[in-house]
Amino acid sequence: MASQQPSNMLLQRQDESPPKSTSIEVPGLGTLHGYVWPNGVQQFFSIPYGVFKKNWTRSTLVDSWPNNKHDGTRLGSWAMQPVPWVHVTNHSSVPVKPYAYLNSPDEHDNRNCLTINLAIPPDTSNKVPVLTFIHGGAFIFGSSHFPIYDGYRLVSESVRKGRPVVYASFNYRLGITGFLASKDIAQDLEADGFEGNGNFGLTDQQVALEWIQKNISKFGGDKTNVTIFGESAGGMSVAAQIASRKGSELFHRGAQLSGSLNSFESFSEEEHEAFYEKVLKTFDIPIDAPDRLKQLQAIPDERIISSTPHIFTTFITVPSLCNDGWFFAEVFRDELWLEDIKSIKGHLQRYLDLEQVERVVQLYGLHDDITHSDKMRISEELCGDLFFRNPNILQADSIIAKDCKVPSYFYHWDQQCSFPDSIYRQEAYHAMDLLSIFLTKYEAMTPEERPMADAMHTAFLIFAYGDHPWEPYNVGRKWKVWGPHGKTRLLTEADDEPVRRYARARELSSQDWYEGLFKGGQDLAIKRFRVFQGDVQ
Repeated sequence: MASQQPSNMLLQRQDESPPKSTSIEVPGLGTLHGYVWPNGVQQFFSIPYGVFKKNWTRSTLVDSWPNNKHDGTRLGSWAMQPVPWVHVTNHSSVPVKPYAYLNSPDEHDNRNCLTINLAIPPDTSNKVPVLTFIHGGAFIFGSSHFPIYDGYRLVSESVRKGRPVVYASFNYRLGITGFLASKDIAQDLEADGFEGNGNFGLTDQQVALEWIQKNISKFGGDKTNVTIFGESAGGMSVAAQIASRKGSELFHRGAQLSGSLNSFESFSEEEHEAFYEKVLKTFDIPIDAPDRLKQLQAIPDERIISSTPHIFTTFITVPSLCNDGWFFAEVFRDELWLEDIKSIKGHLQRYLDLEQVERVVQLYGLHDDITHSDKMRISEELCGDLFFRNPNILQADSIIAKDCKVPSYFYHWDQQCSFPDSIYRQEAYHAMDLLSIFLTKYEAMTPEERPMADAMHTAFLIFAYGDHPWEPYNVGRKWKVWGPHGKTRLLTEADDEPVRRYARARELSSQDWYEGLFKGGQDLAIKRFRVFQGDVQ
């Protein structure tokens, strides 16, 4: 795919404050204040999109702003999240220096966290595609406020390349407050005129997309051409929205980056109910109390969130079990984890018989006489396969099996990190591809990396415009490979088999005991989570 030479402006940080302020009238809401850059790109931050009256109810569209105005020059509140992430204001895997003109985000505040950030091109008279990003973080942590997700460069380069887009990102509820489910909650929702049970973070996302449908044309966006994309839990969110009944009303295409609905197991209502009872016990609420949900809703958010680590490390369920691989490398290098590597077979034997375990051992080369470094590598590979690579391959197979006519595109990220200050230097790791989409760390890239980053940015613009960024998988079962050494290739599965081990993935996925293997992998993920929390027992 041909790509233009990156603009020189990306080689320098735009740390100075934008010299001008701007404002725009949003019908029915009021005056929105923001920033305008010298090149005409405008940005508006923390625009309220949703509101909810109590915990564990659906959010609805904001219908007014206080005093009919909103200060979009500041980063506002973000969803409450537990230790150790409560003070994290940057993406730990891919940290990006914040712009000097922006304040640090306000404190965590669930009631005021449902906000959207926008970056728009100078000319808003022509309606252009909308790229909407859903942040990741295992459905426990993260925020659209992280500097890596800033849309200034993404939009600026889209204008220069002749494919201008409007960019949006938003926050949504996380953890217990975003995903708790129970019979009590379902009944309470029904009494209030809502449907379903739990998944409040996902329905928050839908409200944000409704806001975009209602208002984005005022910002130069085409509401009939909305693309959603997300990384990790954000990728899982994209998959969930594609599968939802309302999806076709809210967006028109989606990109899942390192996350799918098959990445982690869904839980039954009975399992959710058991977790709900665990939460009640944590706050000394009698399980048989008729008003138990009201008692729980009366507990301050701060106390709920501060109790989250204890609850999640003793009874992990959907919100925290959706760990997105963000700290795979970090924890696999922890001495506490090294002590536990020897028991990996034990994790698998909880769900598989000896013959099945031995087949996994054979396929991965997990023998007793290998080195610690090989054990770490293989364990990392096993978890990565179960939660990310295999679900993607299964999804690709499903497209072929169903003779799907909708063009689909798959890629692998092999470019190793070159940043000298990164703890993941010389590794191709989870979420690093975001830097090539947002271009937010462009000046730190090597000369060989910059053209590749520019090409990936262009590919996402092409996709947003409804064109082919590369040959669809449906045509020849080919995957785009980004890196290493700044190179890009389009490879068939046969060509890439020695690296990807597609055959191994398909053999394991076809076994009637694959579900047990998946559960064993989840045990490893839970162990990883507890090591990260410092709660290993």
